[in-house]
Amino acid sequence: MRIRVVKNFGIYKAGQEFDWSDGMARVLAARGLIEPVDETKKPEPPQVEEADDEPQVEQAIQHTRRKRR
Repeated sequence: MRIRVVKNFGIYKAGQEFDWSDGMARVLAARGLIEPVDETKKPEPPQVEEADDEPQVEQAIQHTRRKRR
């Protein structure tokens, strides 16, 4: 069964599509985490985000004092 993830759970992110076994797919669809994909439709092309001119850089800085011996 072809499915699409609707809500993030575990290692799965919303929007991912793949084939899954029918039994597990039915359980997760009943919980509202996934939805079956109509295989007769053409898949939508992924949307591409355009990059900014200057990338934003994050730096992690941690100032700590050394312990005296």
